Parts: sequence; structure tokens; C-alpha cells
Amino acid sequence: MLKNQNCILNANLSNLTEKVDGLEENLKLLSSQPKESPKPPTTLIKTFASAVASTISAPESQITFMRAASLANSEDARKSNVIIKNIELSEEAIEKAEFASKIAKDCGTSTPSVFRIPHPTKEPFIVRLAFKSKEEARTVLTKFNSIKASYRGA
Repeated sequence: MLKNQNCILNANLSNLTEKVDGLEENLKLLSSQPKESPKPPTTLIKTFASAVASTISAPESQITFMRAASLANSEDARKSNVIIKNIELSEEAIEKAEFASKIAKDCGTSTPSVFRIPHPTKEPFIVRLAFKSKEEARTVLTKFNSIKASYRGA
């Protein structure tokens, strides 16, 4: 009986050895083939901004939304902007660059581009300051809280 079990075990061992050898050969064959990176499905949308950009048509009234969506996709452009809420700023101050030069002088940065974003409830505007680098935007963010009292409505 012990001899019979030993024969069965030897047969199973040789069978397993053959299978392992076959698997090793397949593994070598697969590792020698060039690897293809799997492409993500095109139906997946990466960010909210790209989802918005793909659903907006191009009439002139929608161009600002498309521009905002493209800026939201570009990380460096997003990080170099500062948003200031509830500030009373006239169109003249933007056109004459008074506000931008005052911010630059007070914070020690280059003069930013200033954009007024109208508020739908006729409250004070939201102002976007676009700087050339994210370091300048970070400087304004850290210093603005201490100097905001000198700005009307901030």
C-alpha cells in the first residue's frame, strides 16, 4: 500500500513539474514581447472642466465658459490667478490700471491683469487678478489680508 501511494505521488510530482515548466516558458515568451500600454477608454472624462468644455457649443455667449474651462485644465494658469470677492472696482480703475499697479506696489509683484466678473445679483464684483507666475499669486494671497483695509469694499 505504501509503495502504491509513492508511485501515485511520483506521477503527480512529474505532472506538476511539466506544468510548471510550461508556465515558465509562457512567462518568458510573454516577457520578451513588446509591452503595450493600455489606453484608457475615451468615454471617461478627466476633470469637471473638461466635461464642461466638451458639452458647451461655440456661440459667442459661451466663449467665456469655454475659456474658463480651458484655463481650469491648465494647472499653471490656475495657480497664477487670485480671486477677490466683494470689492467695489470701477471700470475706470481697470482701464487705467490703478488697481493693478496698487496691488503690485503693495505686494511687491509685477502688475497683474485685472478682470471684473459681474455678480448676477448686482452685488460688488468679483475680481480676478492674473499674474505671470504662481509665486507672485502666492505672495499676493499671503500679503493681501493685511493690506485689504486700504482697498475700497474689500
